[in-house]
Amino acid sequence: MKRTVIRITIFILLLAAVLLYCNSILFPKYGDGIYDLKKFYELEDNTVDVLFLGNSRCFENFSTGTLWDEYGIAAFDLGGSNQPPWNTYHYLKEALKTQHPKLIVMEASNTKQYEDYSAQQYIVKNNFGLKWSRNKVDSLLASIRKEARFTYIPEWLRYHYRYTDVEKADFVKDQGNPLYRDWKGFACNFMTYPTEGKDLSGITEVGYLSEKSEWYYNHIIELAQQEGIPIEIVIAPYSDCYEDEMKAFNRTRQIAEEKGVPFMNCVLMTEEMGLDYSVDMADPVHLNYRGSSKFSSFIGRHISENYDIPDRRGEAGYESWQRHADYIRRMISDQKLRECTDVGEYLDIISSESFDGYEVFLSIENAEGDYGQVAKNVLDGFDAGSVETAGVWHIRNGKVVWGAAGDDRDHYQDLPFSSIHLKKADEDDEEGNRIIADNRDCKVRDGFINIVIYDNVTASVEDSVAIIPGEAGQVILERKEEQTVQSAVTGGE
Repeated sequence: MKRTVIRITIFILLLAAVLLYCNSILFPKYGDGIYDLKKFYELEDNTVDVLFLGNSRCFENFSTGTLWDEYGIAAFDLGGSNQPPWNTYHYLKEALKTQHPKLIVMEASNTKQYEDYSAQQYIVKNNFGLKWSRNKVDSLLASIRKEARFTYIPEWLRYHYRYTDVEKADFVKDQGNPLYRDWKGFACNFMTYPTEGKDLSGITEVGYLSEKSEWYYNHIIELAQQEGIPIEIVIAPYSDCYEDEMKAFNRTRQIAEEKGVPFMNCVLMTEEMGLDYSVDMADPVHLNYRGSSKFSSFIGRHISENYDIPDRRGEAGYESWQRHADYIRRMISDQKLRECTDVGEYLDIISSESFDGYEVFLSIENAEGDYGQVAKNVLDGFDAGSVETAGVWHIRNGKVVWGAAGDDRDHYQDLPFSSIHLKKADEDDEEGNRIIADNRDCKVRDGFINIVIYDNVTASVEDSVAIIPGEAGQVILERKEEQTVQSAVTGGE
């Protein structure tokens, strides 16, 4: 009997271990909710000095990298897409279990939430990342209509079918994405959406908030005050704000003022921060990397002038914030490279010895006539030698690591999370020279000069270009359209 009990116990334990492992693989890992909580839980207690809360206008607009670089502020963006005030309230309760920030900033555009319940995907993104506790249960109950609660609890009912979508990222730490190693919740958006703002400065009428939104908004402020933590309410700037929203924000401001809490409607302050909606928006409601840097610089200066927030740069225990800021800065540098359209400027950048941490892969298929002179000029910049025949080259810090202009035809370079294959074509090979990254041909145009840039820091191919003849003897850079920008990790508001 005793042996039977032991066997059953072992079986149950093994079954539980297998189920837990399967759950960890299938569990959703959204970057616009869920994963920021995961990284928040990994922080040392009481290391966050400024906690930003809200929906995607929080985590796409408050650049934790800029705040660190310019002011040494150890900040964290804790939010989720389309996050309503009731989830923000429970996120704050959760955060206060391990952190006692010196300032809380709520991006309060979610106070205009008129629906009392969110769509399914936002219920998942704004609740499932919370650890199980009474706080999580309360957050779920506030988020889900009573008749639908048992379709979300247990949670696996909402993601057990993900086995058809499982990929390598589900099995490796931080999804194999270097961004997440030291992530502080900021999702840097690299899209550009040229637009114009509206003059809403004359809208003074006070609108209304839904009863539910107003109740939770009040309780967010009261919870911060009970904990003795200053809280500031901010409406982040966006171009697509309309009159009814401004009226609702006037009510948001009114409540803050009644409770003695500072309030800034930055929709009305774009000139002060130097925002230009024609270049600084990622879409109608989110700032891109240029806009978030300007906005965060403005917010950081305001915080530094009005609150006693220490400069943590160089301080032991805050190395991850420095690494995070370095990574964001690197992503922005890569985007600027992708936006470069001048051939000379582009070649000067990638052929420099200071182009550190990058691998440059070069393919030339035509080295004859006038185009051959272009190829020669390109290779001279890399000190790559003769171009009497076409070839492929691997270049690092402006120097050739490997080149195939003779009999050697294949070069394999294993890189973090990627493998690059350079292949020089045989005479009868119609496909020509190739640069293959993870079994994907990165060639932009057949028959011309093709260049692929791999960044060892972000562990990804960051740019692929072709240099092709233009008019009047000029040469131009050509990219595939989808390569000129990178999408954010996020979605929704």
